[in-house]
Amino acid sequence: MLLTRFFRFFKYLNLAIVREVVGRTFKQRLPGLAAEMTYHLMLSLFPAIMAFLAAIGLFNPLKTTFENLLVRVTKVVPDAVAFLLGGFVKEVLKTESQSLFSLSFLFWIWSASAGMSAGMYALDKIQRISQEEMRPFWKARLVSILLTIATMFLLVSAVALIFITDFFVNYAASQNSWMRFDILRFWQRLSLPLALGIAALTIGFIYRFGPSRWISGTPILPGSILATLAWALLSQGFKIYVASFGNFNRVYGAVGGFIVLQLWIYLSCLVLLIGNELNITVGEAMQRRKVLKK
Repeated sequence: MLLTRFFRFFKYLNLAIVREVVGRTFKQRLPGLAAEMTYHLMLSLFPAIMAFLAAIGLFNPLKTTFENLLVRVTKVVPDAVAFLLGGFVKEVLKTESQSLFSLSFLFWIWSASAGMSAGMYALDKIQRISQEEMRPFWKARLVSILLTIATMFLLVSAVALIFITDFFVNYAASQNSWMRFDILRFWQRLSLPLALGIAALTIGFIYRFGPSRWISGTPILPGSILATLAWALLSQGFKIYVASFGNFNRVYGAVGGFIVLQLWIYLSCLVLLIGNELNITVGEAMQRRKVLKK
């Protein structure tokens, strides 16, 4: 049943649905809500990195693992963002402080949950939930904190899974020299779809538990998958644009990296919101068709 509904979703993707999604995107002020999310996420980004790196600094064996992760991240994000984050990472990795970890973690939780709260409000607007049905402020903030921690837990678990698998793949390749090239090549091809799949599940988690009220039968996974693919393509396109035509560092100097980072986060937030808008629009079309058949 679920699999049938999943594939039925894509039968509704036509020009009329796209036009409706675009119209709703501007009518519901999703670009403005994405900008609000970006503001809070920019505030939370560096405390999050500091908390993560301070934790790694307390456990030296994890440093090499994180450096490998950073190399993979630089293949996706724009070069200016990679340079900015790379310099910040090198400085924080020199510090081994429990107090730094504690303060950074607390500040990250508070500021990141504010970004999540803005995203939850945007999801309520997308689902046209009335003001009376929305969560009260204290409950919305509590849910946003829990949702932020749960999302980070999912991402950290995913990263751990990838690196554990990577370890075993390299071990298997070292034990079977005649299969080494085939095993490593297969894993390199599989690692990107695996990472994107985990990202899609994380976005689906936000779509499901972010709104104040979830309407039963509303699609979740199709929109999250399309949002993830759109984000990956947008990130690559934005990376090429910045490298070829942007000249942000030349025009703005050191501030250019922050501008690129902010634009990239803004576009990522907007794609995430549009993915849920697509879920809601197609879900309503599916319900209308179901009513007509009756």
